[in-house]
Amino acid sequence: ILSGILIVAASLKIGLFLTDAISFNSDEAIVALMAKHILEGGRPVFFYGQAYMGSLDAYLGAFSFWLLGETVWAIRIVQLLLYLGTIVTTVWVGRVVFNSDSIGLIAGGLLAIPTVNVTLYTTASLGGYGEALLIGNLILLVGWQLKLLLQREFHDENIRPNHLLWFVYGGLVGLGLWANGLTLIYSIPSVLILIYSFRRQFNKKHLVKISIGLTGFFLGSLAWWVYAFQFGLNSLIFELLGSAVSVETGSFL
Repeated sequence: ILSGILIVAASLKIGLFLTDAISFNSDEAIVALMAKHILEGGRPVFFYGQAYMGSLDAYLGAFSFWLLGETVWAIRIVQLLLYLGTIVTTVWVGRVVFNSDSIGLIAGGLLAIPTVNVTLYTTASLGGYGEALLIGNLILLVGWQLKLLLQREFHDENIRPNHLLWFVYGGLVGLGLWANGLTLIYSIPSVLILIYSFRRQFNKKHLVKISIGLTGFFLGSLAWWVYAFQFGLNSLIFELLGSAVSVETGSFL
């Protein structure tokens, strides 16, 4: 069933590309230009002119350019693979969180033919949205596994803590913060669930886990912090909160 879902999803994306249903617009051209600059030795940290989307998308595009040549097709192959990864991890989320293959497969089936906006942002390369969805799912999966481990440790103190998993979790949260601030909708609730899981019994062992997780976080988001050190936190925080895309003219009310 999952193979069929992936074939449908891939066929839709390839069909949209072959029929020129989604044009090569200026945002995608900037990602392609960044990828070209990376191959020429450039090392951009953020999407040009916008400090809330990291350049991970452009680095993946640069690798695709190096492998397949500098074409729009090469850029969109990256988005196709990312979205297939998002579908697979969504099915996995359904399986581990709800203990149900059918729930995950239903979710994956719905993602195979998504809404128009999701289709656009996961077909054209627009600055890290495909990466955000995949990283977000991984944050949920690893965070849920850590929650289960904390529950087991509470009932059995002899269970060895998985420090590597804490490091990976922190790294994913940090990488997501840099790649696209959209991942905060995954990482914030996930972190809150883990904090809630600590409530029963907090000790020195947990401090070690938190320290390892924070180490992974700072390494995963290292590019974000280097940029902040060079240019200040203000612009990063304001853009992360939506100033770069704030186009409404009315009040919040």
